[in-house]
Amino acid sequence: MLRDDPDARLELRQAMLFEQMRDAALAAVGVAIGYANIIAISWIQRRVDHAMIGRVMSLVMLMGVGITPLSLALSGLIVDLNATVLFVGAGLLVLATAIAVAASGWVAMFDAPAPSDTAARAA
Repeated sequence: MLRDDPDARLELRQAMLFEQMRDAALAAVGVAIGYANIIAISWIQRRVDHAMIGRVMSLVMLMGVGITPLSLALSGLIVDLNATVLFVGAGLLVLATAIAVAASGWVAMFDAPAPSDTAARAA
């Protein structure tokens, strides 16, 4: 019984603490993703010509939403073969992307003013 076994009670407490920490982390990630999406979409919209904004945003939405089923299918195939390969491969892909973006100087573009801001300041 749980009452009589101190080890079982400790395991239960640890499991409950882990679940609370997991839930807090998931909530923080959810808020951060929502914030990042707002910033990224606003940044794109400020820098795209108004005549092209519909086309550009359709590509952004395709990349963000439309390709998800393909990535889920591919992940499902890989995890059926070997879950370790999936997670190590995903981690390496994220790391390689971060290194490539940092090395390219692309991040500095986020600090640059929008073209309309530059034209308004020059006038």
